[in-house]
Amino acid sequence: MRVLIANHSHVVGGGAESYLLRLLEHARESDLEFSLLVESPEAARGPSIICDESMRVWHWGARDKRETRARITAWRPEIVYVNGLIDTVLEEWLVNAFPSVLYAHNYYGTCLTGEKRHRFPKLVMCERTFGVSCFGYCYLRGCGSLRPSRLFESYVHQKKRNELLANYRSILVASEWMRAEFERHEVDRVEIVPLFVDPEPRAPMRSGPVLFLGRLTEVKGPHLLIEAFALLDPKIRADLSLVIAGDGVDRPRLVRLSHDLRVPAEFTGWLGLERLHETIAGASVVALPSMWPEPFGLSGLEAAAMGKPIVAFPTGGIVDWLEPGVVGEMPPPGDFSAEGIANSLTRVLADPDYYERLSIGAHAAAARFGAARHLDSLKDAFAAVLGAERR
Repeated sequence: MRVLIANHSHVVGGGAESYLLRLLEHARESDLEFSLLVESPEAARGPSIICDESMRVWHWGARDKRETRARITAWRPEIVYVNGLIDTVLEEWLVNAFPSVLYAHNYYGTCLTGEKRHRFPKLVMCERTFGVSCFGYCYLRGCGSLRPSRLFESYVHQKKRNELLANYRSILVASEWMRAEFERHEVDRVEIVPLFVDPEPRAPMRSGPVLFLGRLTEVKGPHLLIEAFALLDPKIRADLSLVIAGDGVDRPRLVRLSHDLRVPAEFTGWLGLERLHETIAGASVVALPSMWPEPFGLSGLEAAAMGKPIVAFPTGGIVDWLEPGVVGEMPPPGDFSAEGIANSLTRVLADPDYYERLSIGAHAAAARFGAARHLDSLKDAFAAVLGAERR
């Protein structure tokens, strides 16, 4: 089966690219023949998802677009597998020219800001459908940027994406939360195909640091983790430290916060895959205090694959794999507080026997999300689309 992957970039810098890199590695022995169309220029630098030199690669912005369209059409893809595009003109051509499947890694065409949450009068996850009324909610409930020009630009872009959803033969999502999101937008061809993790040896280490993974922005909640760490009982935090792995605009503020609260925190910046793997293996707990509904929370499941208990808020797709008392701990629904995270960390770390049970449970839970299962589900979804086309 000839499958054209369409994505904004081939450089590994986000969740979609990391997923595609691992997908292509695992699919080498399958009957899927992949090619790649990216919007980024050929000169883009950084680790690439292109792991096979023989794979056909087209760069939408690097040469005449008519020539690129002609070359792709001549290759005759049976399925176009869209994982995230910015250029809606390109997306419209693809979904109209070929049977297309979207893997919705985020709130693609269903949210003005992409955060899918309201902040005022209190933090709650948004379950509204996308529309022009979202402008008012952005101002009244603090959903995102308050700059009118930025909001209007985002609205136009997401509106076009929303209109194109009807042209896809199938929408794939990672979690039950995301399926409900798209079905709420009257998309009736939604299928759950969870993301996957690679098997890892269990590496329990109750004495290791608490680890945060992700962008250093307010929506990811690293400030809450620092505040939670300061609230821990002195007996628990006596030999404990905090590692913040990632980077972002909030890093200077977070460094000041950790200093002011006297929290022993190491800020590593972005880590390469090898060092990231070592950092996770050396941690005691991985915390995902995201203050928005994560579509899946893959970084947490990757840590669980090493037997690391996870602490997170019960939002979005995280609840599909993080069972409290089995994989880790969660504050009660609606409790987006540092105290809630501190209490969850305490439950994980206070009892060595309970920590060991969580480590075993986390490792077992991650094992259910293997690459073979994902690839089989993906092939079934593609085959169903082709079968419908032939009828």
